[in-house]
Amino acid sequence: MAQKIIILLIIVILFMVPVICGAQAETKDKAFNLTMQKILTLGGDEVMFQSIESICEDEQKNIYVLDRKAYKVYKFSPQGKLLLSLGSKGQGPGEFSYPQHITVSRDQKLVVSEDMVYVSFFKLDGTFIERIKVQPGLALTYINPNLYYAWQWTKKGNQQILINQKGEILKRLFEKNNKDFSVSAPDESGRLVRTNYSATEYTPHFLSSQSGGRSIFAMSDQYKILLVNKKGEIEREISRKIKPGAISPRERKLFTARIQGEKYILPPLRKEFIKKIPGTRNYFDNILLSEKYIYIFRIPKDIAQDSTNYPVDVFNLQGHYLGSSMLSEKPLLISSKNAYVLKEVEDDILLVKFRLSL
Repeated sequence: MAQKIIILLIIVILFMVPVICGAQAETKDKAFNLTMQKILTLGGDEVMFQSIESICEDEQKNIYVLDRKAYKVYKFSPQGKLLLSLGSKGQGPGEFSYPQHITVSRDQKLVVSEDMVYVSFFKLDGTFIERIKVQPGLALTYINPNLYYAWQWTKKGNQQILINQKGEILKRLFEKNNKDFSVSAPDESGRLVRTNYSATEYTPHFLSSQSGGRSIFAMSDQYKILLVNKKGEIEREISRKIKPGAISPRERKLFTARIQGEKYILPPLRKEFIKKIPGTRNYFDNILLSEKYIYIFRIPKDIAQDSTNYPVDVFNLQGHYLGSSMLSEKPLLISSKNAYVLKEVEDDILLVKFRLSL
């Protein structure tokens, strides 16, 4: 009997060793060679961007850029030649009210999602196909013909949701609380005023990215990323067992100065928002999904520095942590081979294309 117990214990220990080792590996960064080489720059010449809200590529690696302020989508060749532009401000066919996201669907249509309700479809030559309504939700984002991402207000705050084209909620994801970004206090007249303020570095906020029929979703203060398939089902949870970085006195001073400089926040409310600055920062401020990898852009160690590098954790789609790298640029989009970075140079808004090497 004792011999059987000993054998059983040995089996349990042998089973647990890889699990324990894996957990330990998750807590430490390991080097991963990730480099970006500049290829070309868009904007400042043939096209003067007013803003760059969203970017995507098609199968031929043509580049599509959504200029929210100009209510336009520009299409460029892989070499940066302007091929066409479409859109204008309005409510009619081919017009936009609040464009906020673009993607090329799997059946090769250009899809323009608006903040609320409307989604427009175009052929890749710019020909308008249709404009549909999808409710409810804010930050509406097309994933596939019967799956959309959005968030909605709840009694506690905001919640990420996945909906179908009829507006039926298929899945509820992360939720953030009003207390994290909102303050109520009396103004000079004694009237109760509610104000929202958030800081990328420490206020919890929603993150999402889509590619190839899959999506990833996260809350910036939790190192837990949900990988979702084209049916809206959670394929797996991806995480690392690391602690969030501490906010230094110098960083706290910087955040305090930012709040005090916000003119729309009344003085009594500024004090309340300053009290909300926590002891630790968020884990990350952006997540990007490509055809093969997941990129997690963590908050830099010293936010108060004038210039800094961005730590990037890289996972494969099976959820395995491959390693971490440092990049001097933070892309808006990473495709199979390319990375796109927004640059502001004097009065020009530029989009820089890089070759990404792993």
